[in-house]
Amino acid sequence: MINGTDARDIALHYIDLRKERTTPQIVKRTIGQAMTLLKSGYTKDEIIEVLDYVIIDKKVDMYSLGYLN
Repeated sequence: MINGTDARDIALHYIDLRKERTTPQIVKRTIGQAMTLLKSGYTKDEIIEVLDYVIIDKKVDMYSLGYLN
């Protein structure tokens, strides 16, 4: 079962890592992208771990969370 709270937590974690200007539309789109990843079978912890690795360790400048799709 997909948890909307998990999607929101993933989206906010991604937005915090990006440290860029955020609008309500960006938050909504990012939550939708997180829901897609969760529906694909990934867990909240897996997604957050990959985000940390890609953004912090590899220093990839991701335009959106859809980069992981």
